Amino acid sequence: MSPSPGCILGRMLPSAIGPPGRNLTGAASHPGLLDFWAPWCGPCKAIAPMIDDLARELAGQATIGKVDVEAEPAIAERFGVQALPSLLFFKGGERVDTLVGRVPKAVIADRLRALRD
Repeated sequence: MSPSPGCILGRMLPSAIGPPGRNLTGAASHPGLLDFWAPWCGPCKAIAPMIDDLARELAGQATIGKVDVEAEPAIAERFGVQALPSLLFFKGGERVDTLVGRVPKAVIADRLRALRD
């Protein structure tokens, strides 16, 4: 999966996330979403285009990142990710919600928009 505009790369996340759960990207004024995925995960592959679309549609309004759990197991462990895909939502640098599994794009978008308000 290649990153989209508005996405932060998994390999950049350790410095972007900062101390556990804080300062998702340093842009605490925007809601954040981290998509935890793996290359072998079928549902992860199914939602990847939706996450990419949302990153483009909400550019400047939300920060969306992807974390390959095989490449970045420490980040997955830090956030207690045990099932894939896991979508973690952040507001003000704090984790506020989690969705697990294949979720419709509208549900993800609604959660991000609600956190903007």
